[in-house]
Amino acid sequence: MEEIIVHLQLKIAIPEDKKVSVSSITNAVDESDLNKQVLKQILEAIQEGEVIRLCGDKYARNQDSRWERAGTSNKTIGTRLGKIKIKLVKVRDTLNDKVFKPLKEKVDLKGKKIYQNDISILGVELASKMTYRDANKEGKRMIEEFPSPHTINRRAKEYGEAIVQFNRSEVSKEKVEIVMADGTKVHGMHKGKNEVKAIIGLDKNGNKSLLGVTVNHSWYRAAFEVKDMVSETAALVGDAEKEMRYALLKKDMKFQLDNIHAAREVGYKLWQENVPKEIRESILKELKTLLYTLKNSVEKHAKDGDMNRLEKRVKTTLKGLKDLANKVSKLGCWKTSKFIKSSANYMVTYALLMIKGTKIPSTSNTIERLMGEIAKRVKNKWMHWSTKGLEALINLILVRYTSEETYERFYREVQGLGSRFISLEVNSCHIITYSKGEF
Repeated sequence: MEEIIVHLQLKIAIPEDKKVSVSSITNAVDESDLNKQVLKQILEAIQEGEVIRLCGDKYARNQDSRWERAGTSNKTIGTRLGKIKIKLVKVRDTLNDKVFKPLKEKVDLKGKKIYQNDISILGVELASKMTYRDANKEGKRMIEEFPSPHTINRRAKEYGEAIVQFNRSEVSKEKVEIVMADGTKVHGMHKGKNEVKAIIGLDKNGNKSLLGVTVNHSWYRAAFEVKDMVSETAALVGDAEKEMRYALLKKDMKFQLDNIHAAREVGYKLWQENVPKEIRESILKELKTLLYTLKNSVEKHAKDGDMNRLEKRVKTTLKGLKDLANKVSKLGCWKTSKFIKSSANYMVTYALLMIKGTKIPSTSNTIERLMGEIAKRVKNKWMHWSTKGLEALINLILVRYTSEETYERFYREVQGLGSRFISLEVNSCHIITYSKGEF
């Protein structure tokens, strides 16, 4: 490994009659831009080493050398340490008549971009939790020269697309056995609406992973993008939306209708059919009693292992749902009755799977909370999103929400910290002077 030595001398003046705090010393270090100066000297040292290797010393005359100096150009580099300006030395390859910059061959300076990945990903991280303007303001409290809101927006789109592929490579290592899906609406451009659809997977331990997010696409498109990550025998847990179910369910998959959504759907249909409030509440109470009694039985028998009792409870629940549907039909509520009859088996799927030794949730609360994460950031009334910008930001938010480990690996990879290519050893040699006259 090539070694580069950078010599720095520090002078610090401390009053003899006062006790200083560590905070005052750290502030002095910040105000001196020490880290920024160190970075600049390191880059210049790397560049000088490469130029000397190719061309020899600056004023040496070597007629046999293939390489020769060809002037300089200015480059501004923005990092989390601040902005620095350096002169990039150009070198001409006389054999091919090609001019290049040795430092760019050795260090990735991100082309014509000013801001490097370390500060860009920090701006995007802030923007995933607050508006782009607020992200810029908050960033400036830490770093004086922080990317503008427009720059953060561009980088958010860039990283949002990149994290999709990164997350996909992580999730596809093992197919998921439990799938949850849900959708929501977000304000779009020109008074339109963006349709957001999210699909997540759960493993046996309840660990979440984001399978896919689409904006303004059908459930069939969303299902196509995640099909390789879902097991052929997985269970889908979701609400009563038919398109979602038809698109995501494969031949041998099972469907569990979210019990909370089932009760809401029944209540809504009863309201549509003009059933008085008191009667609606009575029917809903009976439905919830059936469903919650089954849930308690599943939890009890999952512990004691008495699957025969659980099987009897499932049959009792299905009979109770059938009786409830008949009761509702006598009130002239044909839509509600039809829904209860057609959905009864889907309301007890989790119990039937438990009998076979497979545990899945009875509700989709996990993805409901995920929808809340979306709402916190993007569903303010005055926000209007483009399709591309919304999809990118939501992917960043949801990968972080579902798997902090995956997000952290992505964050470090963007910063170039996935592998330690360099090591830095500090051999301190401080020159400390005390000067009364400076205080």
